[in-house]
Amino acid sequence: MTDKKLLKQKLDIVYTFLQKQSKWYTGLSIKRYLRKEIFSLATGDFSNNAINSGRWSAYSHYSVVWAFGNLLEKNEITKGSKVVINPLLPTILVDELVRRGVKIIGCDIEKSSLSIDNEDLQEILDQQEAIDLVIHFSFNGIYEPILDSLNRLEQLTIPSIVFIDNENVNPKLLEVFNNQKLGSMLWNFGDSFLDEQLKVVADSELETQNWFVAWHLESRTKSILEYHLSQSQDNFLAIIEAYYFLLAEKVKSFPISFNPLEYFTKNYLLKNKLKNKEEAQKLLTENYSKVFESAVPDLFFDLQLSLPENKIDYGSAQNVAEKSSQFQIQAKEIYDFLVEMLAEMAKGSLEIPDFYLDRTYLKYFFYSTNTDFWYGQFDNKGLTLEKIPPIHSIFNSQSTIPVAKFVSKYGLVVCLENKKIKASKDTESKG
Repeated sequence: MTDKKLLKQKLDIVYTFLQKQSKWYTGLSIKRYLRKEIFSLATGDFSNNAINSGRWSAYSHYSVVWAFGNLLEKNEITKGSKVVINPLLPTILVDELVRRGVKIIGCDIEKSSLSIDNEDLQEILDQQEAIDLVIHFSFNGIYEPILDSLNRLEQLTIPSIVFIDNENVNPKLLEVFNNQKLGSMLWNFGDSFLDEQLKVVADSELETQNWFVAWHLESRTKSILEYHLSQSQDNFLAIIEAYYFLLAEKVKSFPISFNPLEYFTKNYLLKNKLKNKEEAQKLLTENYSKVFESAVPDLFFDLQLSLPENKIDYGSAQNVAEKSSQFQIQAKEIYDFLVEMLAEMAKGSLEIPDFYLDRTYLKYFFYSTNTDFWYGQFDNKGLTLEKIPPIHSIFNSQSTIPVAKFVSKYGLVVCLENKKIKASKDTESKG
């Protein structure tokens, strides 16, 4: 951005933010962003009463563990709480449950969706007394089983945390956002806005990491933003002061009468005394890595809404549906390719789950004993293949989750990229 008027507007937003340091983490800017850019993509009206009435709290964090821990606090999960989880939940989050002394109950999953098997969940609910929380996990775009579960759990007044580990938006994800009435959402939001905003003034390349956006549907007044925020504010203060100083210097370089540096002497006393651009650049780069263990201040959602450097264009509800259909087409092509290959594979080396024509895949998955062969096949097609990570060791002796153990041992995931799939002529080492 080089337009002096836009730079001045950006400077004013940052200045106002610096003047109100007690309100860095209200979550209001995140809520505005979600309403305008995400919830508006829903087909028809977005009718979640808790969200529409403002009875929810939201924040963003670089650390999925801190974000997850915050939601556990919100759901009052403490030592001895009974929590049902999808065993595919990342081990670092299971570790957090273990650290808190939670009684973890693994629920088996469906091979065809990788979501909690709702029949198994019902058995657990029938057998166990006073389940305090259910934690769903999904990354592949097939959210129908989660929707069914949320409806059942709401009737029993059992809250859920739904962790969506995929930044892509499809119509069913919007239904999940719309239909959750009790508990919390944790969403891998993808890349941040922070590095894009700072690149306007930074003289070195800045690393980027994903943000995790979380919200909680409130049944009480305790703020979601009281956990781990003092340290976050300290980590960000130097960054934002350096950013402001460098913005002011950039604006000052234009031939206009306004001198933004007067803000420093007249209205705001910088904690970090900066004499020149070199000192500001050093302060920014030396402190930048600290933000990766921090909650994200509202400022950067405000800047993204009004003055984005790299706007994420989610389009419209129609665009979301069209993009989802393209992913679905590629998923079906991969399924057909695997079916074609099945006859040539060694018996028992490849298992293809049922394909749902009426569901939207964002990642396709299948099962094989010959991982190296499939890495080569999909690399030749320019697609990324990943192995499903192993489940946590606390489940090693649990006999009631055979599907989850099978999926963890043999599951392979293809990242969809809207590319045409053709069968490879090289079919060596298929054993």
